Amino acid sequence: MKNLFRLVCFVFLACFGSLAHAIVLAPNDGSACSNAYVVTDGFTATIPSAGTYWFTATTDLLPFTVRYTPNSSNQSVRPSVSLDLTCTPGNYSFDPQLANVIAQVRVDFPQYSLPYIDSLEPEVVNGRTLYSKVLSSKYRTQLSYYGIDYPVQAYVKVVFPEAGTFVVESSGCVAQHLSLPDTILILARDSVSSYVLPMNEWTNDSIWFTWSGDQPARMDLAYDGCEFRPGEGSASYVIPANGRFTLTNAQIATLNRWSTQLGTDGTWYAKILSTSRGTLVIEKGREEYDCEANSTLIELGVPFRPVLNNRDKAFRLRYADIKDGKLKLTWVTDNGRSTSAQLLFRKWCQGTVSTSTSSDENLLLYKGVSKGAVVEVTNSQLAGWARQLDDEFVYVHVITTTAGQVTIDCVIPGDVNGDKQVNIADVTKLVSYIVSPSDAGAGFKQEAADFNGDGSVNISDVTSMITKIVNR
Repeated sequence: MKNLFRLVCFVFLACFGSLAHAIVLAPNDGSACSNAYVVTDGFTATIPSAGTYWFTATTDLLPFTVRYTPNSSNQSVRPSVSLDLTCTPGNYSFDPQLANVIAQVRVDFPQYSLPYIDSLEPEVVNGRTLYSKVLSSKYRTQLSYYGIDYPVQAYVKVVFPEAGTFVVESSGCVAQHLSLPDTILILARDSVSSYVLPMNEWTNDSIWFTWSGDQPARMDLAYDGCEFRPGEGSASYVIPANGRFTLTNAQIATLNRWSTQLGTDGTWYAKILSTSRGTLVIEKGREEYDCEANSTLIELGVPFRPVLNNRDKAFRLRYADIKDGKLKLTWVTDNGRSTSAQLLFRKWCQGTVSTSTSSDENLLLYKGVSKGAVVEVTNSQLAGWARQLDDEFVYVHVITTTAGQVTIDCVIPGDVNGDKQVNIADVTKLVSYIVSPSDAGAGFKQEAADFNGDGSVNISDVTSMITKIVNR
């Protein structure tokens, strides 16, 4: 999951709207969370005295600047701000989906747990000290990233040190968050509707935009909201009438590089303009990728590092090394956090993978493998592939957003000395272990000693091993 700092900042932003006319807050206005002052379409307020005020709004009007101007020129105390998505701290049961998101992020980033507390920053304007925060549009899509694509009610408590003016200047826009695949209806000459393209989620994929309309369509992109100003940080592409435009991997990488330089998180806003009505289909491109040439051979028991956010990169294992045993996979993150990874075995090397289904007979998918967890892949799961493999390898993809390393080892029943063979040397070593475990010596693989798989190590494992060796 994308981090709670972003989520918290996003919610903080979204708690304020703006009101086109100035208001004067009465003593009882916003005196408690339960009667928080409702902000809808812009906000300018006169704060009559020092004290605590509550505001509430939904999370769909970004970006904007919040600014507090104290009446006196020598005020040096910053207004404090705290926020939550509930009036009952810690209780989000009114929205189970939201509760799950907050709980998950709290595990990954406990230092940013709600309620969040912050303060406005001082700035000097015309010789006077004001307090403000410029809050970027990048936070606008964070809840959507976590799967919350609807407005959420947020509650903000502001403690003003004295009377003054509180202003929210919003330049936000309402935009539809797009996913892959997605289909949208475009009206003729629609210059109002905007769309959110999460380019940071589409890394390593090319994207197809297929347009069904009698006239060409133009797609304008901007990194900072819906104003679409020309220059670096904006782009424009033409989609032919009843045709397709491909946003390539290289173009997406350029957009993400721009967004990093400009201080945003890879989220872009789009307008689709055409003189004709039509339908736009957005989906992952299926351009050629040389998976075979870009795969990396890994050795059993040797840790390797997956490439972050990469669904193309494949690692390969020699089938001969694993066909007789049971694989053990261990995932460890660099930062020690419990971020999970997705591990996927493939019969063929075919480039970009999908983790939306595990019903494909050509793959084995393990979702959400936790830090330090050991995943076992039994021989029976891979045995069916042996008769169908055209080459000597099985391919592994590791999909993760966190740096770390994976170790894959193979336990071959009976291979108690670890030489990847089962022969008389293993029988001798196993007999020594049964008679006197301390005599087995260094390098004894106890997990391989249960040859017949009955859960215990005894003389029946020895006889089964001998029978197999003799009958080869």
